[in-house]
Parts: sequence; C-alpha cells; structure tokens
Amino acid sequence: MAIPIGKTASQLAGATRWLLTGVIVLGMLTWWCPGYFAWGGMVASVCVILAFWLCWRTIAADRTVPGNPIYLALLGPGAVMMFHLARTGLGAAERGYLALGGSVNMSVIFHLLLLGGVVMLVGSLLSGTSKRMLIVSICGAAVMIGSVAAMMWGKGGAIRDPLALLGFGGVAVWITPFCEDGALWRPVSGYQPRWIHLLRIIRVGVAVFAAIVLAAVAPRGAAIAGGLIFGLLILAGVIFTQSRKGVLLAASVLGAIGAGAVVITQPSWEMFAIFKNVPVGPFGVGEEAFSRVSASDAGVVVLGAMVGWVGLLWFLGVMAGCLVWLLSSARGKGTACALRAVLWTAAIVLATGAFLSVGGLFIPSVTMALGFVWGLAPAMCGRSDRARPGIILVAVLAGLMLLLGVVRDAGLAGSAARAFGATDTFLHGAAGFFLAMSLAWVMGARRLWAGVLGIFLAAAAGGAGELLQGALSRRGAEWSDWRAHIIGSLAVIVPYLLAMGSRWCESPDARVRPAGVQGSGGLDLSRAPDLAEEHRR
Repeated sequence: MAIPIGKTASQLAGATRWLLTGVIVLGMLTWWCPGYFAWGGMVASVCVILAFWLCWRTIAADRTVPGNPIYLALLGPGAVMMFHLARTGLGAAERGYLALGGSVNMSVIFHLLLLGGVVMLVGSLLSGTSKRMLIVSICGAAVMIGSVAAMMWGKGGAIRDPLALLGFGGVAVWITPFCEDGALWRPVSGYQPRWIHLLRIIRVGVAVFAAIVLAAVAPRGAAIAGGLIFGLLILAGVIFTQSRKGVLLAASVLGAIGAGAVVITQPSWEMFAIFKNVPVGPFGVGEEAFSRVSASDAGVVVLGAMVGWVGLLWFLGVMAGCLVWLLSSARGKGTACALRAVLWTAAIVLATGAFLSVGGLFIPSVTMALGFVWGLAPAMCGRSDRARPGIILVAVLAGLMLLLGVVRDAGLAGSAARAFGATDTFLHGAAGFFLAMSLAWVMGARRLWAGVLGIFLAAAAGGAGELLQGALSRRGAEWSDWRAHIIGSLAVIVPYLLAMGSRWCESPDARVRPAGVQGSGGLDLSRAPDLAEEHRR
C-alpha cells in the first residue's frame, strides 16, 4: 500500500511530541532539587528531542522555527552577560574577583539558551496538535504533584517558595482545558454524557484540593502567588472591558484573602529587599556579584546584581509587555478564549515568579516549566506567531559551540555533561553532530546534495573552531578534538539519508488528507502538490 505524502513526518512528529511530554512530566516530578545531575538530565533530554525535531523538520521540508516574544526578553540579560564573559572568561581577559574565569557568566548564558530551546520545542511540537489539551492536563497534573511531593516528602524546605509558586501555576494549567467549552461552570450547548459533567467536577475538585494543600504547606508562597494573580486580574480587568466587573470583583476577593493571609502568617519579607547591600551599576558586575549574593537570595536579586538594573528592567519590562500583548490578543474572541488567556497568563506569571524567587534560578524543573508555559503562550491566547527562518537556530548553535570552545571554563554545560561521565571527546563529537544536523536541515531539506554539503561544511567548521580556540583562549588547538568533531558531523549522514529516503518512499498517487486536518504533524498538507512535484523530479 502506498504511503501518502506527509505520513512519515506526521508519525515522527507524534512520537517526538509524546517524548517531549514525557520529559516534561519527568522533569516536574524529579528535577526539583538543584544539582548537576538534574541539570545534566535536562540538557541530555533536550538534546535528544532536538535531534528528533531536526529529523522531523527535514522530512517535512520545513526550514522555519516558531517565534515567541520571550526571546526578546532573554536578549537583554544575554547581551549583558556576553559583555561580562568577554571581560572575565576569554583568553586574554582579566580574572574576576572570585577567580572564576567566566564559568558563572558562561553558565548564565547557557541557561538562557536552554530556556529558549525548551520554548522553541514546546511551541513547535505542542501548539498545533489536536491532543494539545490532553497534554496540557497531563503536564499540569505533573507540576502540581511534583511541587507538593517535593515540599512534603523531599528536601524542599529552602526552596519552598518557588515550588509553591510552581504548584499554583500547575493548578492554572490544569484548569485551562475547561475553557475550551466557554466557561468553567456550565456545560456546552447540546447533549453531553453524564460522565463529562462528572469529569468537570473532578477536575475542579482536584484543583481546589491542590490549592488548599499548597497554601497549607507553603503559606508565604501562597501569599506571593495571591499578590501576583491580584495584579494580573487588575490588568485583565483593564483589557477585557466587557467582563471588567467580574474580573475586578475576583481581584478584590483575592486581594482580601491575600491580605488576611499576610496578617495571619506574618511572613518575613527580608528576602524581597531588592539589592539590599548589593551595589550594582547599570550593567551589573557579572559573576563577581557572588562575592555579595548567593543562591539563598531571591533570583531577582541575583539576576539584578549580575546584569544590573538595565538588564533586569529589560527582562521584566519586556515580559510585562508580552503579557499585555497576549491578553490583548484574546480580546474580542469570545469568553472561552479570554478565560483561557487569563488562566494561561496566570501560569506564566507564577512560573516567572518561581524563576525569580529564592533558589528558582538553580532548579531545573522551574526552567522546564517556564519554557513550557511560554512555549504554548501564543497558541493558548489565540495568537499565532510568525515563523522565523531556521538559519537563526543554526547561528545560535554555532555561536554557543564557539563560546564553549574559547572560554576558560564551560560552566554549567561542562559540569552537567561530566555528571553523566561525558568526556571532552564526546562533547566535541556531539557539537559536530548538532551543527551538521542543523546545517543539513537548513541547506538540504529539499535537495540531497545541499544537505551533504552542509554536513561537510560542519566538519570543516570544527577545524576553524580549533584555530580560533588557539588564538582566543589559553587552550591550544588540539587536532584530536577536531577528529572527534569530524566523526560526529559525519555520523549525521545516516539519519539525514534516512530522513530524505523516507520522503522518497511516499507516493503522490496515494490518498492525501485535506489541508488543515489536525494531526498532520506540523506539515502543511496544502503543500502536498509541491512535494509531489519534487518526488517526480
């Protein structure tokens, strides 16, 4: 039986989608404790999913990446940290106060890129699927369960606030699928079985129970979450004029409950004394900030000390602007879309709060959750962001590999890899593999010879990188590293030929599903005649 065009891409996209879902669930349940082993698991998982993603996009002949407004927010702190890395972490640069050699500066840059990678994969794989709400429910449950379990049975005492904020974010994610039918409290029009209504009751009951448990285990985290949601509801009331009374009433009730909780618990707010005894300039001091701050300080304090008030205000200001943009996108699209947008932006605010609270910068599960909610943000708020050219991803990967080659210390990337026993030879081979795979995708998604050329260009780039390493760093050029890079690059020939060959096995004469059918794996089936013409040639 002939295989329709697009079938292979659809199947590979489905497998990669559930692989990503499994990684998110695993991360929410296990990666709540800071440590290089947890970070190594997250980095390895993202790399595996990226490899499958590149194969899928090659088969689908799609050379674009999804856009997302959070990239602009990450750009400011990333640029400031690049300045500090050039000052302290390169070959001829001066050593910092703590003689860290740029390792922390490089770690922050890698962390931001890792967050951006999760956002890209989530936006590409989970936004357009018909099973999106099922996946959202699964991930929301994992966030709630993981946060509660970490605080009740784990060693989450020191990081209780970010875990509580993450748990409340999971509650918002868990409730969001309810908004597909227009409201949380009434059934959709038409007949529905009784078990549908029972599931609604169960879903609301689980959310209420989880919120009560989180508030009981972490009252200060609940008070912080209430304050953040109070501010978001005020913003939503300004944007959604038709529902302003209801939204502002909810904000008033929540504000009263939060004020009562603060009076009862009388929490200590010393950790929110931003920049207390931390003198910073407009662009911070980079890794030298750790002579004044530590992981026990709020993440916003640590980040502000490193990137200064310019970088911090850029990060927070752009994120606030993104929230306004997301909520405005849902205006005028009905109650369902508006309510879904409010709930999802609430999850974003809570996950961002967890990221910027005490210890949040150092917890892998917080980074994974933040990437998850931001990756789905445009789709959940009724906004389809424009696709960007894939060459941007290639440039980011090449720049990251160049940085890792010339810095004194690779920081988080090297430590996370060594936690799993990876050697420098393996890392050079992995760098060659991903550079070659991305070049083969961008150059040869439609022409086999161009993809093979991209693989050989990636192999040659390893030699150029070694020469730059010898010139810009205190490490000399090692040809054994280039050999490992070449082997990793040439290994791409196998998956690339399989990807292209699988497309040749598809027949234009087979019945093709109509354009716009869900479950197409991200492949635009309206392009089937064009792909069929390529097959004939």
